[in-house]
Amino acid sequence: MAAVSIIIPTEDSVNNIDALLLSIFVQSVQDTEIIFVDNVSKDGTRKLLDRYVKFDKRVQVVKLRKKVSLTECCRVGLEHATAPYVYFMNGTKFVYINQGCLARLIDNAGKYDSDFVYSSCGMVDALTMDGIPLYQIPKENFVQKEVFSVADIPSDMLFKMYLSPWAKLYKREFLQKITFPKFEETFFLECIFNAEKISYDLDILYICHFTQKDLEFNNVAAIESANLEVLLKYNAFEKYKNAYIYHKMRCFWLGIMWAPIAQKQAMFAELKAEFADEDFGQYDFNVLRKEDLYWAVQNVKNLDWNDFKQTYIGSAA
Repeated sequence: MAAVSIIIPTEDSVNNIDALLLSIFVQSVQDTEIIFVDNVSKDGTRKLLDRYVKFDKRVQVVKLRKKVSLTECCRVGLEHATAPYVYFMNGTKFVYINQGCLARLIDNAGKYDSDFVYSSCGMVDALTMDGIPLYQIPKENFVQKEVFSVADIPSDMLFKMYLSPWAKLYKREFLQKITFPKFEETFFLECIFNAEKISYDLDILYICHFTQKDLEFNNVAAIESANLEVLLKYNAFEKYKNAYIYHKMRCFWLGIMWAPIAQKQAMFAELKAEFADEDFGQYDFNVLRKEDLYWAVQNVKNLDWNDFKQTYIGSAA
């Protein structure tokens, strides 16, 4: 039996696969099961994966007939997994893992018998090759326990974590008890609220190169609505509500700032509609007022598109 099943959704990923697989092939852990779940690629992804299947018996490919969410790809891959541990990688992006990644995470999981090992993502600008500390939480600000559960996560930390399936190592038997919601963030929240034992490795072991297109925020309202449902489902809204509303504001704001010019106005209208009836009185104003985003969102409610464009974006839009 393999030590770990690596499940990799792909979709028009022909330019990502070689580097991703090379980073797996050079790991000290060689008894791996590499499961690609192809989400109806129309480029040369499937042909390339077929060549790898012939080249290495550890590689297998599940070819979907209709397009689904990335989390559903992960669920389908889980059905084919046999190893005690599962590691997800997002093959739709240019990603790879550092040497020693799998051994470290497996050792960590075995040492603490954790349901999953939390680890983050190193973001690298594909043009400048500069690292962006988007999801890094300094160790001194992280949970000060080697093994923790959601009860130990400070109220301001949950939504600063890397909210996705990627980069973490899971017990397969744990994942078999988890629902796989449509959105990546919501999947992570389901894992957090269901895990009894979580351990962590805060060194950057999983790397993702990004371009401007990768920074586009889509389905923000639907994702945040799904996240809210999870908080309510587990009676956690009161504890995390200030972090949640800040995360929601930040995603909408970045959605506008990073969207292509042609989409900015639609994102602006969506932001106004989403926050028009928001009851900010339920949140801790002493927390919100420290964040410039709160004031920006309040200003947006009183601006039309032309005023907003002139104030926050400039004439280029």
